[in-house]
Amino acid sequence: MKLQHEIGICSQTDEQKECDWIPLEVADNSIGIAPEHQEQTFRAFERLHGAETYPKTGIGLAIVRKGIDRMGRRVGVESQLG
Repeated sequence: MKLQHEIGICSQTDEQKECDWIPLEVADNSIGIAPEHQEQTFRAFERLHGAETYPKTGIGLAIVRKGIDRMGRRVGVESQLG
């Protein structure tokens, strides 16, 4: 797994705190996710494949999305098959 990140710039004044974005990119050698299924990866207990293929619970990214949403931020996925 390859991880790359770039930190945005944050500055704070008496009136407000301004933060730029913090992109985080994770690349792996998985089979990929078709565009029409990408949003499904953030729904709790939903799977694109059966448990016998990938024995996971399907909750991880749902937890990530909930936490990020509560902070007023956003998270997404970009992938392609293959």
